Amino acid sequence: MPAVKLERVGRVARILLNMPEKMNAMTSQVVDDFGRVLDRIHADASEYGAVVITGAGNSFSAGGDLAWLKLRSKDTPSRNSQIMHDFYHRFLAIRSLPLPVVAAINGPAVGAGMCLAMACDIRVASQTAKMGFPFVSLGLHPGMGASHMIASVAGFETAYRLLLTGDLVTGQEAKETGMPNACAKCVQHMQDKYQVLDTVSPLRVLPLKEMRLVSQLAPDGPSAQAEAMALAERIARQAPVAVRSLVRSLRRKQEEGLEAALWREADAWAPG
Repeated sequence: MPAVKLERVGRVARILLNMPEKMNAMTSQVVDDFGRVLDRIHADASEYGAVVITGAGNSFSAGGDLAWLKLRSKDTPSRNSQIMHDFYHRFLAIRSLPLPVVAAINGPAVGAGMCLAMACDIRVASQTAKMGFPFVSLGLHPGMGASHMIASVAGFETAYRLLLTGDLVTGQEAKETGMPNACAKCVQHMQDKYQVLDTVSPLRVLPLKEMRLVSQLAPDGPSAQAEAMALAERIARQAPVAVRSLVRSLRRKQEEGLEAALWREADAWAPG
């Protein structure tokens, strides 16, 4: 079974991260299958008007395969830098599609998984989805454009806050209850499943909308997927030439400085 599936729904290309048993973590199989799916969309781009990416099961993506990331410490500095830079580009290649991309965040989107969502043009999230960039809590430098894209989308203060604290954010649940450690089970699950550092501190939960990381909230995961599809279908009905030209214009501004940020992040892995 492919780790990443491509489905056509009318004029919308639906990308499904399909490793629910691993919370759709970015394993080597996911990396390879993701590239093949993007190639297929590029080849048939004239048949589509928009793209939706989401995760199978109850997660969007738990991020990088931490077992693989820990192996980076055993490699040489120069290889680490190049390997990480290439890894980032394998997923950020979604921005090379000539079509607007909507992320349907149906469940936890953590680390590189949330970076992938940030690389999309629009994000629709479940109110209960936990998302964030807990790199520093895992003893890791943020990567995959996190240091650039968060500031671009939500501002520098939000980028500093989320990256320096490792806080996770959620939707209406945190906005209404303000519960301080609602993500503890999510973090513990990741520690147990991927054998990450056992020194991870409890992560606070912050109101999602105040962070401006997403443009639309849905009651739950399936609703987020349905609303993202409806939004993509509406976009796909617009004049295709105008839409594609506008996507290029908006991304061009947003990507100023992105490549330099990717190299800086990759170089942070160089010491090994």
